[in-house]
Amino acid sequence: MTIAYSVPGLNFPFFAVMLDGAAAAAAERGDVSILTLDGQDADAVQLAGCENALARGISGMVISPRTVDGLAGCFSAAQAAGVPVVTVDRRAAP
Repeated sequence: MTIAYSVPGLNFPFFAVMLDGAAAAAAERGDVSILTLDGQDADAVQLAGCENALARGISGMVISPRTVDGLAGCFSAAQAAGVPVVTVDRRAAP
């Protein structure tokens, strides 16, 4: 099982710590891998990462969107593909 973890930027300590926690939980479980998506503080980069992750057939996605509406296309595509999405730290437009 692969879970995509998409954040606005790993240069922000908060998101780096969150990723460390997710990676530790995945390692503890043993059958989960984390696909890290660094948005590099740009909506277009974060959106492209989400789209690529969906194309790879991920099992789920944890997202902290950079802006409220920057990932609307990703959420729609995930819903259409039946991929569950959890948002963290920020609100997002559906």
